[in-house]
Amino acid sequence: ESILDAAIGNLSAGAQQFENIVRSAEVSRIEAENSLKETNRLKAEWQEKIKAVDDEREKLRKEKEKLFASAKAESRRIVNERTADAEELLREMEELFAKENMTEADLIKARTLKNKIGNLAYQAADEEEKTVEYLPVKAEKLKVGDKVFVKTLSQEGIVQSVRVQKNEAEVLCGTMKVRVKITDLTARAEEEKKPTKIPKWQRKEKDEKVSVKKSLTPKPMPSLEINVIGLTVSEAVVEVEAFIDSAVLANLEEVRIVHGMGTGKLRAGIHDFLRKHRNVAEFRLGRYGEGETGVTIVKIK
Repeated sequence: ESILDAAIGNLSAGAQQFENIVRSAEVSRIEAENSLKETNRLKAEWQEKIKAVDDEREKLRKEKEKLFASAKAESRRIVNERTADAEELLREMEELFAKENMTEADLIKARTLKNKIGNLAYQAADEEEKTVEYLPVKAEKLKVGDKVFVKTLSQEGIVQSVRVQKNEAEVLCGTMKVRVKITDLTARAEEEKKPTKIPKWQRKEKDEKVSVKKSLTPKPMPSLEINVIGLTVSEAVVEVEAFIDSAVLANLEEVRIVHGMGTGKLRAGIHDFLRKHRNVAEFRLGRYGEGETGVTIVKIK
């Protein structure tokens, strides 16, 4: 160190000043390199966060589409169910009127069937007129288990937890949990229970006694397979569409369509339909032991 100090002392004032400038420049260069490394690190970190946000947004979009598809499928199921009920009632009435000698019991049964058909129409009209009113949510009244509507996602969910101090709530929307501001939540207005209005033509006479039994048999789980062998392409497409809708409602991941080998026309028509279906993630022909080219395996989104 003493030798270095002596050497520096032998330098002229200009040389010493130049040495100081070089030393200062070196320090600045090192600091600049460190700043650049930190900048690159922060850039990479924020790129990952932006990608995570984009992925979450895409997940929300797909979840929203799936919910809309489920609602559409549920509406179609209700319509088909009501249609099937009406057709069954009409069939029973046709069987009654086909009898040569109708008894008083047959007439009573016919009137009961007529009332049932009118009831279906009345219920359908009542559901069409029914609207849902949403009101702002108060943080102090919000509790776990409440059904709410998330305005930012345009869908309903169930409250999982509430943080009044932070004005936040965790809501389960479908299969996804999201944290939202309480100010972005609304709840259904409480509906007053009004007496059901019975149409005049549907009211029974005092002396009329009719026994009606309502079947509450639970609906079976949807099948994982549909067989459309023997149907035309247009008929098969209608059946397959209803089958996929029921699979979406049941949250099934994979189903089978049995179309047979034949000429391949039915298989091609079904594949063309599956390519355009928004709820179909992918599909393939069956492998060895699965039915091979006579079966198509479909994965549901």
